[in-house]
Amino acid sequence: AVRTGGHWVGEGQKLWTSQAMYADMIFCLVRTDPTARPQQSGISFLLIPMNLPGITVRPIRSIDEGESLCEVFFDAVRVPADALVGEVGRGWDYARYLLARERVQTAEVPRNTFYLSRLRELAAVAPAGGSPPIDDPVFAAAIDRAEIDLLALEAAVTHALAAGDASALTPSALKIVGAELMQRQLALQVEALGARAQVFHPPDAPLAQGQAGGHATGVVAEFLFRRAATIYGGSTEIQKNIIARLLLQGETSAGLARGCASASAYGGAGGTDRHAGPTPGDEALTPTEIEVLVD
Repeated sequence: AVRTGGHWVGEGQKLWTSQAMYADMIFCLVRTDPTARPQQSGISFLLIPMNLPGITVRPIRSIDEGESLCEVFFDAVRVPADALVGEVGRGWDYARYLLARERVQTAEVPRNTFYLSRLRELAAVAPAGGSPPIDDPVFAAAIDRAEIDLLALEAAVTHALAAGDASALTPSALKIVGAELMQRQLALQVEALGARAQVFHPPDAPLAQGQAGGHATGVVAEFLFRRAATIYGGSTEIQKNIIARLLLQGETSAGLARGCASASAYGGAGGTDRHAGPTPGDEALTPTEIEVLVD
């Protein structure tokens, strides 16, 4: 974006913008100083009305047949100068602040709680001529394991919020654990459906009156869509890089071991049950806990 009189003139494209077709405003990180070093210092934060001339929104059809994601094009858009948030060149600082809070949010405790409730509901339904999945002790144990991991995740999020934990480690770790737990629970839902999962119901498609399988509506669509949970908000690979870098620099996080590492102690988010034993306190992360987070 280039400052011209009382406006910023913006050119470019913003991809994967959720629900942009319904939005009145959009915030963008725009490069206002291409010569700045480090490069982050040349980025500013604009809050842009979506009804300005030159803005085009194009929905993207996703794997679940929904259109919640969009790409937004800016063609010589004249944005009023007072749309600048904060100071010129400080946009990256503001974005990092927002991302840290977004990643705590993307631990998705409420959504994971709903998924667990629906998982138990689906597991209690018997297929024609068979027994309900919940009668399978291995499947029942997988549900219990998901519940233990959810309790640990909720405790970690609550502790982080209550303690005002400002460590950059915390949101990255919570985001990884919450996203992977969502995917695991949705995979179990699809498994619980068995052959019924072969019938795909788009997210908002109503079933005909009396049509069988009403309890399964949207399950497969949600499973497909949430494959992106480990990508949006910062991919799992990026989060692990952040965690590893900060740990190697000596960073610690109050309460992080208590929540996330205890999940793996029960065979949870770390994907293995080898991290058994008592969970350390808040004083520091041990090598075992580092392995839980980044392995």
